[in-house]
Formats: sequence, structure tokens, C-alpha cells
Amino acid sequence: MPRRELATFLKVDKVARKLVSEGKTPTARLVHAALGEGSLTTITKHLETWQSQSGITKESGLDALPAPAQEALLGGLVAAVDLIKDRYADVAHGMVDRAEQQLEVAETQLAETVAASETAAQAAAAEIASLSAELADCREIIKCKTDELKAAQDALQAANESLAATEAESHERGQALEEARQVAREATREKARLYDQLIELGPTIRKEFQSQLDTRDERIDQLNIDLRQSAEEVSNAKGELAVTRLALEDSERRLGALQDDKHRLESAETVARTALKKAQEARQAEITTVRDEGVQARKLLEDQLAAGAAREKEQRKTIAELSRALGQQRRKQDGQGDSDSHPHSGAEAEE
Repeated sequence: MPRRELATFLKVDKVARKLVSEGKTPTARLVHAALGEGSLTTITKHLETWQSQSGITKESGLDALPAPAQEALLGGLVAAVDLIKDRYADVAHGMVDRAEQQLEVAETQLAETVAASETAAQAAAAEIASLSAELADCREIIKCKTDELKAAQDALQAANESLAATEAESHERGQALEEARQVAREATREKARLYDQLIELGPTIRKEFQSQLDTRDERIDQLNIDLRQSAEEVSNAKGELAVTRLALEDSERRLGALQDDKHRLESAETVARTALKKAQEARQAEITTVRDEGVQARKLLEDQLAAGAAREKEQRKTIAELSRALGQQRRKQDGQGDSDSHPHSGAEAEE
């Protein structure tokens, strides 16, 4: 055969012998995988040549080995299977333990997070209760201030009405005083005229005119007295008017202060409502975040446990397949041992 094909055949021969020593049946695919080169057609042709020269067929496999080699190989397989079982069992238990530890840590963290959330929720509830109480107090104060404002407005209206009445009365009294002064001036002029007439008329009628004059003097004195009383009343009315004006100005100042207090309390109520709304929104957002984190942590743990269970299932399947293959090999070896221990049974049956 050509040199290149000879070199390829030698490689196939080497790989095939190695596979047999490992207890495997040489196939074109196994040889190709071990070589990493060549075509399946060429490898198949060289493998058939090798089998015909070595006397090993595809079906012979492990049976072509000597009994000590088979026993040694089976023992190695048993030890390997036991080692794989122990190793995969340890790995599976380790994975389960790690998953349980991770689950415990996650549950602890989740419990701590929930506890912290509950503490924050309680604090938020306390703050909300405090804000609600402050809001109720503000409303009560606003109600009281509103009542005081209404009372002040009523008092101011009454004071305005009283001031208007006082001004009207003062005007009327001023008019009366002016009329009295006019009458007094006329009486003084009349007195002077009568006095002149009395001097002219002489002593005969002086007595009569003196009587009239005395009457007029009494009337003038009475008018002067009335005039002084009216002046005093006007002065008192002016004093009362000044006091009323001062009370009105004080009422206006109190009204302005009450309006300022009302605006300030309304602003405080608005701020309290805004703070209460923000506290409620923050509490709801924190609760939602904690729930989402808990769901994500639980999902992550469930995924890890599911992956661990899948790996454990796959490992158990692999171990079961190895165990079945080992059992079949043992049964096959036991059947060959029985046939070797009774080599003449077939000939005796023919006889």
C-alpha cells in the first residue's frame, strides 16, 4: 500500500488497540474522534483491514480480551462507577446544602428587609398620624379664627353703624347749636333795641320794658345754658366718636391679623396635606420595592434549586446508565464463564 495510506493504517491500528485496552469497541467514529483527522470512509476501510488481521470483529469488543484483563477492567469499571456515585452524591449533597444555605440566607435577608419595611411603615404611620392630628388642630384653629373673624366683622359693622348714627346726631346737634346761637344773637340785638326804646320811653314804661327785658334775659340765659349743654354734648359726642374711631381702627387691625392667621393656617394645612401625601406615596413605594425584591429573591432561589435538581437528575441518570452497562457486562462475562466451564455440552447433546 502507498506510504501515506500505510501511515494512516498504523495510526488507526494504534488507536484501535488503545480503545480495546480501555474496554471499548473500536468504531470508525471513535477512531476519527481520537485521531482528529482523516475521512470516515478511509478510517472505516483501515479499521476493517485491522479487524481482519487482528481477528477482532466489531461485535467482539471486550470478549476478545483475556479473562484477567476482563476482570481487571470490570474491577476498574466497578471502582470507577462507585467513585462516580460517591463523587456525584457528594456534589449533589453539597449543591443541596449550598442551596439550602443560600435559601436560609435569602430568607433571613428577606425577613430583615420585611422587618425594616414594617419598622419604616410604622414610623410612616406614626408620622401620618401626627400630621393628621396637626391637620385636625389646624382645622380647629381655622374654625375658631373664622368665628372670631366673623364676630370682628359683625362688631366692625355695628361700630360703623353706630359711628354713622353718632355723626348724624352730632350733625343734628350742630345744627341745633347753630340755630340756638342765631336765636341768642337775635335776642341780644332785641335786648339792645328794647333798651334803647326803654331809654326813649322814659320812666313811665321802664318798668314794663324792664320786666320784658328780664324775661328776655332769662330766656337768653336759658338759651346760653342750653347752648353750653349742647356744646358739652357735642364735645362728648366728638369724644365718643374718637373712641369709636379708635375701636374701629383696632377692630380693623384685629381683622387684618385674623386674616393673616387664616392665610398662614391655610398654608400650614396645605403643607401638612402635601407632606401626608408624600409620606403615603413613599410608604407605598417602599412596600412595592420590598415585595418585588422578595419575589425576585424567591424566584432566584427556585431557579437555583430547579437547576440543582436537574443536575442531580442528570447525574443519577448517568450513574444508572453506567450501572446498567456494568450489569450487562457482568452478565455477559458470567455467561461466557458458564460456557467455558462446560465446553463439551454441545457435543454431548449432538451425540
